[in-house]
Amino acid sequence: MTALNEILRKERIADYLASRGVEIQGAGTRQRCLCPLHADTDPSFYIGQFPDGADYYKCFGCSESGNLLSLISKLEKKTYKQVAKELFHKHGVEGGPADVVVPIEPKPYEITACFCEEDSLTSDIATYARTYLRARRGCRDAVNKVDRLYLKLERMSEVGDVKGMHEILRSLKALMAREGKRMGERG
Repeated sequence: MTALNEILRKERIADYLASRGVEIQGAGTRQRCLCPLHADTDPSFYIGQFPDGADYYKCFGCSESGNLLSLISKLEKKTYKQVAKELFHKHGVEGGPADVVVPIEPKPYEITACFCEEDSLTSDIATYARTYLRARRGCRDAVNKVDRLYLKLERMSEVGDVKGMHEILRSLKALMAREGKRMGERG
């Protein structure tokens, strides 16, 4: 891992944007705000973290994506080398980014894949929840159980807890299986 990659794992996009007066919503590893790269009226700029801890951004309004290096480069109209040199200086790293020619940033498909994994889990959970609720129309207990699972899901989604989201999906499947057996025994 290069010194620049280490720095990019430590620096936070949200902190950088907040220092520029951008209001950040959310907490944990998934945050959003108005996009600083275009005239945005509805928050479409999302900040997330890769498993290695490095931040990435994706704007669903203007389709821009990247990491802190590319964001600073775009906002401050500087080259990658200039931004890298400033980051090295800020972190007291000797030498410099003489070899930084190609941007060290994630590919757009890598960023989209992170969102898709969370969104796919959310979609799977919603499908099971709808099926469960349809089978138990009018049952307040069923609604309460799904409400509690969705509350947990919302908390886990806010912090990017994909492992926890998988656990909710397993819990919902198990709940449906138990309830299905009971309904079958009654019928």
